[in-house]
Amino acid sequence: PQTVSIYVESNADGIARSAKLTFSAGVVSDEITVSQEGKEVTYTDISDVRELGASQRIADGTYIKGVVISDQMNLDNLSSNKSVYLQDETAGIQLFFASNVHEDYVRGDEVTVDVSGLLLSTYGQALQIVEDVDSEGNSTGVPVDRISKVSSGNVIEPKEITMEQLLSYEFEAQYVSITDPVQVVDADLEKTFVEGGKATSIKFTDAQGRTFEVRTSQYAKYKDEKVPQGSGILKGIASRYNSTAQVVFSTAEDWTSLTESRFEIEMPEAEKITVADFLAKPEGATYYELEGVVTNLYNTDYGNFTLVDATGEVLVYGLDASATAGDKTFSQTGVKEGDVVVLAGQRTSFDGTPQVGNAYYISHKEGFSVSPLSLSIPADGGEATFTITGGATWTAVSDNDAFTVGTASGTGAATVTVSAGANGTGKTISGTITVSTDEDYPVKSYVI
Repeated sequence: PQTVSIYVESNADGIARSAKLTFSAGVVSDEITVSQEGKEVTYTDISDVRELGASQRIADGTYIKGVVISDQMNLDNLSSNKSVYLQDETAGIQLFFASNVHEDYVRGDEVTVDVSGLLLSTYGQALQIVEDVDSEGNSTGVPVDRISKVSSGNVIEPKEITMEQLLSYEFEAQYVSITDPVQVVDADLEKTFVEGGKATSIKFTDAQGRTFEVRTSQYAKYKDEKVPQGSGILKGIASRYNSTAQVVFSTAEDWTSLTESRFEIEMPEAEKITVADFLAKPEGATYYELEGVVTNLYNTDYGNFTLVDATGEVLVYGLDASATAGDKTFSQTGVKEGDVVVLAGQRTSFDGTPQVGNAYYISHKEGFSVSPLSLSIPADGGEATFTITGGATWTAVSDNDAFTVGTASGTGAATVTVSAGANGTGKTISGTITVSTDEDYPVKSYVI
């Protein structure tokens, strides 16, 4: 036998640490763990750190301890080898380091992290710890000498949560098991976890049509595996990207129980409310039915637009063709700018701005709209025109006899001429033209 001595530097000013040593002889190898005590440290619960909120610096002398719940070493499913999900008994948090840590800190490792002076930031509204963020939003990672390993091989049991709790984000960055059975939506059933060589989101639903996405890096070792075809209990790390709830797999077994028969989806009846009432609602998984005019349609793949009714306006961040359809199905609805659409969606937000999230199409009809809403005629007289779109029966009335409306009423789309004689007063003459309909439209009147 041979005695091997291991020497380490003093750790009087540091926290407890450990490391694995591997001894090899030919094809035979074995590992031992070497631990070293350090100064006494009081650890702060991760939940208390999270409560500080985004853009806040963590106080000096703050340490956290938890177990690594991500498995980048074996799954390679995160967006970076520098990221780690850490969880204690109270909460979880993602840490972004300055260099790769996926081989040194693996799932089941208990670690301590000196988070003194570090910054809480967000990526897609998910909270994370970094060293700093520059003026352009680029993050500087946590120095790797801030993290130390205490032990390895710790068993991680998922926290059982409901679909509603997942969608509330209250278990963000924790390893969970969703107790409501889920399945991949019909539109994504023929996909693999990664499509087109790019990071891919696969949409899952429960029996009430409530959805979330599983996000997978293009480098994932299971990227070519077909998505599960059945239903069942799904596990993973709860996360989010803006207003979309996400799950990140923690083990290769997290989706293997989805082998039961697929279920029929029964959408609960959504409460019909105005845009103003919708904006006053809290964020959550409840669906509300809205009706309004489609304006500012800036993305025809996903269906991103502003919805306007008589009480206000709100951004619709994506409109699916049905409750079970996948992303980029907006074109199937046939909706165009100016139409009146009926949809159902959840009250969500982005950077504090309210929006309609996880929305699906119910119906639409040709809208009633007028543009432009400002006209100008030269002082020596002349004409200007405005356009009416849609199929409504309408009237156009001027409040000033100086302006003559060429067509005072009609049905459907029209271009209307407004004329005025020469203005000899030397002063600006103004007036308004009210174009309105008595039919059932969210906006019944426009003032030019």
